[in-house]
Amino acid sequence: MLRDLGKRPKPTERQMRIITDNNFPRYLTAGPGTGKTEVLINKIVHLLKNASGEDMPKFVIITYTNKATDEMRSRLSSRINSENLALSKNMNDALEISTIHSFCYRLLKKYGAEIGFSPELQIKSYTQELSDVVEAVFSRANEPLLSRIADYRLKNIIKDILKECYTHGIAPNMRYVKYSKSDDRLWTEIEGAIMRLCIDAYNEVERMKIRDNALTLNDLITMTQKLLENAQVVKSIASEYTYLFIDEFQDTNQSQLDIVRILINAGVNVFLIGDEKQSIYAFRGADIECSKQAKVTISERHSLDDFEINENFRTDYALLMQINDVFNRPFMYKDKRLSFPQAPLAKTEELQAAKAANDNAFRMTYGEEVYDIVKGLIKEPLHERKINYEDIFILCRTNYEVRQISGKLKRNGVPCIHNGQTDKSDISDYLKESADNSSGYVADTEEVSDGVNILTIHKAKGLSLPIVIIPNIDRNLLRKRELPDYIIDKNEKTFALANVTQRITASRKYLRLLDEKTMRHLEEELRVLYVAMTRVEHVLVMANQSSKDEIQKAQKDEEKITWNDWVGESAYDSKLQRFYRSVARVGFFNGRR
Repeated sequence: MLRDLGKRPKPTERQMRIITDNNFPRYLTAGPGTGKTEVLINKIVHLLKNASGEDMPKFVIITYTNKATDEMRSRLSSRINSENLALSKNMNDALEISTIHSFCYRLLKKYGAEIGFSPELQIKSYTQELSDVVEAVFSRANEPLLSRIADYRLKNIIKDILKECYTHGIAPNMRYVKYSKSDDRLWTEIEGAIMRLCIDAYNEVERMKIRDNALTLNDLITMTQKLLENAQVVKSIASEYTYLFIDEFQDTNQSQLDIVRILINAGVNVFLIGDEKQSIYAFRGADIECSKQAKVTISERHSLDDFEINENFRTDYALLMQINDVFNRPFMYKDKRLSFPQAPLAKTEELQAAKAANDNAFRMTYGEEVYDIVKGLIKEPLHERKINYEDIFILCRTNYEVRQISGKLKRNGVPCIHNGQTDKSDISDYLKESADNSSGYVADTEEVSDGVNILTIHKAKGLSLPIVIIPNIDRNLLRKRELPDYIIDKNEKTFALANVTQRITASRKYLRLLDEKTMRHLEEELRVLYVAMTRVEHVLVMANQSSKDEIQKAQKDEEKITWNDWVGESAYDSKLQRFYRSVARVGFFNGRR
């Protein structure tokens, strides 16, 4: 069970400037553990206090998950009651708190007739319908070139392309099929034939949605963006809502960015909060570039210089400085530098002087089982007491790791609570929310007070955890697996096919896009690592499954890159890093344990 962390210190001077700032739009960059939620709540309360009688503003507050919506509603209610604020409306009318999907759902139910949807709009998955449509399209296809590809593989390619298009809010289009002079024209013709089938299937599914008066969850945002092309609808929304606050904006996409831009131009006071170092939801369609574009849009109206908070209240000072050192250096892959903002976290003077809870706060282990690490930890001190099982959180990269490690712990007598899933986001949650105005959040496990907590890093986002173990940091981030059958680059609007015919080699266009996709994948892995490490309060254990000798041998493999390569002792000895240290004066973590 996650515990109440107690009261935050009073707002810092920088936080107070942001809380009392009256300029909009704004984008607040807020690092991990910097009290961003408290700043957001204080800012809303400040605006409510300065509102008068009948002019009481209407707020839309967008959080990333249903659980966060519940917590925000509870904390704001408590704060409003403690301040004795008299709202001219009830709280639910004055403060509309929801996920982006729920907000868009309400707008579509209210105004959807403008784009062909009635107020009885339904939400459906269309997973089975998509499979049926692909079968039907495939059976009637007349594309001789596609006989070069096995039927089962071609169907899977079409289904996967459509799923990716829906995830990223794009429609398959022949403009994505581009001829490359360096490649055989045959590739373009095969890619064009596949794209035609995708367009055919996509259009058929879209006709089903109109017939059913239904949308998928991903459609809610793209259709709202389309809805806001109607100037009269935008005017009505802008007259209803005074303020729009959106948290976790680093995990946004193009449709959400377009919605924000439209509402800014319509006069809605927009306040965004995000941290690009913590953008870890590309698999859900998030695009970090959209967060960067939002900052550009807003900075054209109001300077964002110094509009950030980096004073960390979570992590003990010495440990925080070691984490800073890990990320305050260049990260390279094949002589290319991975993109990662160099923005170290800081401490107030008061917190710098606070005594650490444990003298051995940052550790690397090699070839040691996680259950042995746990058994060693519970014999150690934490402040004035011993470490308990419930102080320890094991943060895994995948749900498979959660299940694997929880099984090992249980077999070796270590009590544990495992919670591998990310926050619920299925259709039933959103239907429940629209029906009873609750968050629709369903807990994944029963609350247990005595046991090691095992969860995914994505599930841990936003949490403060006393002791963190990150296992398998020697796992290959470029696991040897089948290369993707295709790549769609939504920024370049380019579609490229892999060697799926078994007769000719992959196109150069595909290989170029594959290199770019690999760089983006590694950049996200770097951000996932950052999120995992910055959850910690007192003790951080980075655990390698292999021994030191095995790791040193594996480092000769050019097709392998691991988190240990970025964090471990051997990460600080390369010629390139010595150059950066001595000539460019870039600091590195010294590897002391």
